[in-house]
Amino acid sequence: MKKLLFRLSVFALTAALMLCALPAGVYADESAHIGAVAAQFNANTNEMRVISAVDCLDYACAGFAVNGKTGETVIADRHVYESLQCGGETLTSVDFSVGGGYLTVLIVKGVPDGASLTVTPFAKKTDGTVLYGEAATFSVTDGQLSAQTDGFAANKDGTCYEIFVYSFYDSDGDGIGDLNGVTQKLDYIEDLGCDSIWLMPIMPSPTYHKHDVADYESVDTQYGTVADFKALTAECHRRGISVVIDLVINHTSTQHYWFKEASEYIKTLDKEAQPDPSVCPYVEYYNFKNSSENGYANIANSPWYYEARFWSEMPDLNLYNESVRSEIENITQFWIDLGVDGFRLDAVTSYVTGNINENVSILKWFCDMTRAQKNDIYIVGEAWEDYNTYAKYYECGADSFFDFAFANSGGVIEQVVNGKAQSGASYYGSMQKTVENSILSYTDEYVNAPFLSNHDMNRAATFFTGTDAEQKLKLAHAMTLTMSGRAYIYYGDELGMYGSGKDENKRISMQWDSGSYAGGCKGPDGADSVNMPYGSLKDQQNDPTSVYIYVKKAVSLRNKYTAVKCGETEFLTSVSNKDVCVMKKTH
Repeated sequence: MKKLLFRLSVFALTAALMLCALPAGVYADESAHIGAVAAQFNANTNEMRVISAVDCLDYACAGFAVNGKTGETVIADRHVYESLQCGGETLTSVDFSVGGGYLTVLIVKGVPDGASLTVTPFAKKTDGTVLYGEAATFSVTDGQLSAQTDGFAANKDGTCYEIFVYSFYDSDGDGIGDLNGVTQKLDYIEDLGCDSIWLMPIMPSPTYHKHDVADYESVDTQYGTVADFKALTAECHRRGISVVIDLVINHTSTQHYWFKEASEYIKTLDKEAQPDPSVCPYVEYYNFKNSSENGYANIANSPWYYEARFWSEMPDLNLYNESVRSEIENITQFWIDLGVDGFRLDAVTSYVTGNINENVSILKWFCDMTRAQKNDIYIVGEAWEDYNTYAKYYECGADSFFDFAFANSGGVIEQVVNGKAQSGASYYGSMQKTVENSILSYTDEYVNAPFLSNHDMNRAATFFTGTDAEQKLKLAHAMTLTMSGRAYIYYGDELGMYGSGKDENKRISMQWDSGSYAGGCKGPDGADSVNMPYGSLKDQQNDPTSVYIYVKKAVSLRNKYTAVKCGETEFLTSVSNKDVCVMKKTH
């Protein structure tokens, strides 16, 4: 039995990767998938919530057997059992319910210290057959929850696949990628060897890229529904794939109702008036001034201005405001309850413009807050700065920050591969140690996040030209995928997709095939026609010398040898030079 410890947390309705993936051997038969059990505990309310993913094609009800007592759950029905005994004390109630037909939830209120519950998830089929999953025992000691189970145990290294949903795969024929399209392509992602996906922004937004959020607790209708998202996370967890979503809290859209309410109120004030949050609380959600200032945009027909560093349609949030923080706490809980395993935080260096210490402080609040909600949450931040700067951001306690020093044209990997580095091949090894030492000056508990390119950069394949361009691209992928931490692959980079210049060109349709085909996406409006010198997936998947097969093999080696993905790196200077870089990794 593997013992897993949990920090204090409020409940998350999530098939958590740590415990709720459906491993081989759990299934009672081909018609029922009953997941392993996970739990979270809130010491403030003494409330424990237990969850299991139940995917049964013909079940009549589902629930848990608790310490030998069974409570059956029917969809949309609820049953409350009074005075269930737990650890010699009386519980106030046990509440059984089903979330979306796939997640079965047990709510236990009034859990005393020292309590212990053994729970077994089950599904009752329409023919009366009862199918049971694996039992788990949860105990509370000094406000800490521990569990004994044989469930799937997650880690935070490995390989993550970045997906721009809009351009990935279209399941409904409207030319726009969607969440069901991602679900349909999980076979591909799993076969590539990735154990995590990062979804670029999926929340409602007036723009194609969706970095300006109009509603934090929903899914953009172009991409589908919340139910589609739940189905995606459930299927990911069944396969042992974690789900990270983009969370943009530096700013909202001007179409968000917070800003609409605030701006309509502020327009009623003359220049000398003082905004009154008792009249409009949302006025403190943003940063308003009654004079023009760099980085501020004017409210039409008004003497008032609001901070909007990126764009006038992206008003900056006031992240010091306690009400804003409370809103964000509700938002993260909402997505955790839907099965999210991590958040990618956009533009963290812009939370407070030009102030690293304040940004680190805000991030520390965010990390502490989300880890109270879900103790194993994964946090990765975008701090697009030099390595000495993003190393300092690790003081906040986030798991990862993207390793920009090695990425992009002009990054370490591109310079070495193209022969631009003064010290040649050795530059790759020496810089790994340099960046590592910089991070270690702030923390020794981190997960590096190496990558070659992303949605804001020219595609990796464009870094290399000439007759040996393909070999250079393969080498660059190998150098990225042998770095420790959680390595990131931008969708299509494994195919050598091209795309450069304006942002739309960097986010074009995934090349599953050439020409017109079912599932193909139109891509962003305004994107140029881009030549694909290495061809589509269909062109490459049976070619043993293709870029795709090379990357797939590199990920396979990363998965096979733990030292490759999470080993300690030693740069062997005595046998390295301009032509050869020799590194030793141990785990």
